[in-house]
Amino acid sequence: MKKGKKRKSIYNYSVGKLFWISGIQVLVIMLICEAVLAGVAMFSGYKDFAAILILFFIIGLFAAYVMPLISLCRLFGQQRDIGIKYKNRTDFDKPENERDWFVRMDRGGFVVFHRTYIKRVIRSVKEEEREAYPDGYSPTVDVYILYFEDRYGQERKIRFSSDWYLHDFMKWYQYDQNLTRQSGEETKWL
Repeated sequence: MKKGKKRKSIYNYSVGKLFWISGIQVLVIMLICEAVLAGVAMFSGYKDFAAILILFFIIGLFAAYVMPLISLCRLFGQQRDIGIKYKNRTDFDKPENERDWFVRMDRGGFVVFHRTYIKRVIRSVKEEEREAYPDGYSPTVDVYILYFEDRYGQERKIRFSSDWYLHDFMKWYQYDQNLTRQSGEETKWL
């Protein structure tokens, strides 16, 4: 990195770029699978594989952007609730834990939360989720769920794919809380 140049992070991305990049990761994986499928079809002598590849691409394009679309809707709802737009952030030069917005790419989408949206963190749990595949294979995947109370008193949850993301979120959240809880209650952590 050249002297005087600041390193760009995900925090510098606009909402559109977050949406595009979070979906493109899944799309690239899907395109690699499609290339392998085309290679197998060509080697086996299957002649009419173009229609299958186009259908596979359309389904993959839709599937790649389902989670980013859900993340985008959650962000817009949060912005409406707190009256603060993500695009108006000004704390780019602050350390990550001191910024107003928490931003990560996770679970095929993105996670964006503002400090004022979260009233308090209730608990976090680790759960096992089964992923179902068409061939009957269903591995279990660990999912880390953080339950919190929003500014209106509703209990909500954030799902993380790893405990590292959960602890990263808690480090960001607790900076504002000076590592203590507002209510004085004991919080259960993983």
